[in-house]
Amino acid sequence: MPEIKNNFLRGRMNKDHDERLVGKGEYVDAMNIQVSSSDGSNVGSVQNILANREIGTEFWNNELGAYWKCVGSIASEKDNKFYYFLAKKTFVWENSFENNGEGWELESNSGSDDPWIFSPGTNTANSNPVGDNYGWMKYTMPVYPFGQHPKEGLTYRLTYDLLEWEDTSQGQLILANATTGLVSPYLTGGANVPLIRASDGVPTPGRYSVDWVQGDVSEGYIRLWTDSSGNFKIANLKIEEQRHNFIMEYDTNKDTTGQNLANSPLYNSVTPVFSDPGGDVLKFHPDRHITAINIIDGLLFWTDNYSEPKKINIQRCIDGTALDGQSATTFESNLLETIKVEESHISVIKKAPKKAPLVRKERFRHKDKQYSADMRISSGDAIDNDFINSSKGVIHDFSFLNVGDTFRTKLVSQEGVPEPVSLEWKPGDEVVLKEYPTHGYNAVEYRIKATLTNWPGNILQTNNYIINSNRNLDQGSQGIASRWGGFGFLQA
Repeated sequence: MPEIKNNFLRGRMNKDHDERLVGKGEYVDAMNIQVSSSDGSNVGSVQNILANREIGTEFWNNELGAYWKCVGSIASEKDNKFYYFLAKKTFVWENSFENNGEGWELESNSGSDDPWIFSPGTNTANSNPVGDNYGWMKYTMPVYPFGQHPKEGLTYRLTYDLLEWEDTSQGQLILANATTGLVSPYLTGGANVPLIRASDGVPTPGRYSVDWVQGDVSEGYIRLWTDSSGNFKIANLKIEEQRHNFIMEYDTNKDTTGQNLANSPLYNSVTPVFSDPGGDVLKFHPDRHITAINIIDGLLFWTDNYSEPKKINIQRCIDGTALDGQSATTFESNLLETIKVEESHISVIKKAPKKAPLVRKERFRHKDKQYSADMRISSGDAIDNDFINSSKGVIHDFSFLNVGDTFRTKLVSQEGVPEPVSLEWKPGDEVVLKEYPTHGYNAVEYRIKATLTNWPGNILQTNNYIINSNRNLDQGSQGIASRWGGFGFLQA
């Protein structure tokens, strides 16, 4: 068969006309293409791309099946990876003992008397303390389209209302769904889950809940057991399968599937990034799709318009997540403690401080020490000033100085400070100078910034005589020794 090629020079998709009337260079439809957005000469050109392919049922070692739904995804083209958010479709069952306990079967261990009595007017189940009655009430769950519940190995939460306790005896209420050897943090011993213990004393009416891992006994049933001591009413039962959320990573670089999908599992190419067995951290839901997702510098950001916007460090989360994804993601704190990740750890919104900040004034200068001194400048050489010498010769103010110049000066104590005063200065310190007509100028608006240098006559004390009385100096300002003073010197 001859191969037909056509160059679509006009580059226009035409879905308005019959395909027999489509003009030359136009096309009706296109699949597996992308329009180039580069800065080169091929801007706007159409390029072929690979089509989608089915991963198969062996996805992630058969850990994820029909109970899961993808609620969001994003591709990282930089490293050929794909991230997707998974929410578990959970089972929820509610019962309020309507129609005189319709659907419930009573099983007595004490004889013919029933351990429970249903109250049609209030839709409650009342324990029957008359005689020595004790035993179970059992409800058989229907088989749902997505499977049977409670199902072995899954975690469920039972919530119920305790309406009243009519005497002071200490009875018991037990969820008699035997568990497996799996460890549940809410299971306190034995094969059943105690709801009310005899050792607890008289419980307070209210709403209670307990979690359990369903075992291989009583699959598809709910069994509640009471002894003969208590006299209480329960209502509004609710059983909800524990939610489980995942963020998964699919790495195309590790995908060695090839063409035979049935014989090459993708387990090595799929890695759990974040595991949330309770669903209370990620808060994904099968009915809430997430479209606002982004990846920036290894951080994964998203918001679902339901809970707080969140972000995670992808690599740190992978490091803190078990490969089987069964346990919650953890991280290592600054104290080298392993901590379970909570919603507050990954929320972009940070809580306001509970207390106002405490502002404490810190003094960097000792109140009893002196850090500043005065020097006099003048409008001319004939008028007294405190300049001793400079690299520019005789000067009377700062206008003669440029960057890199030096000068020496005598210092006097500031007004009100007894003389002499030792200054808390040392060679290498930076000082600022500013001319002013009166005391109390703002040193922030300084005119000159200088550095103290070390030289033999540098004694940083006001009114300190450091030369001999006959003023026999080897060097002087313009060779005139009288211009040297007998005071402390500052060389900048």
